[in-house]
Amino acid sequence: MKSATTPLHKHGHDTFCRFRIAIPSGLMGVYALMKDGAVCYIGECEDLGKRFNMGYGNISPKNCYQGGQPTNCKINHRVLEVSKAGGRIDLYFHQTSQRKAVEKLLIVRCSPPWNG
Repeated sequence: MKSATTPLHKHGHDTFCRFRIAIPSGLMGVYALMKDGAVCYIGECEDLGKRFNMGYGNISPKNCYQGGQPTNCKINHRVLEVSKAGGRIDLYFHQTSQRKAVEKLLIVRCSPPWNG
């Protein structure tokens, strides 16, 4: 855990949940999170299972401080908000070794509100 003098980043004050998804390990590519049928976030990963189950789905206190993982906190909190409101989040995945280029292209084309 960070020291008491390290400030929280802008998503560090949010509330969080824990979640896991059943995914085989080692899937590299690009993913899209869709909220009630609309694209809300696009990302890339070396391992989809680790990205979700050890990143977005499991927020540790150190992630909440500056120098931590603000994207993990942001996505986890948004998933929690959608769930509490009775909404639905779907995960779509495209396996590719060109993940960074594909992610960039999709973000430009889709302008997902949770990115950036």
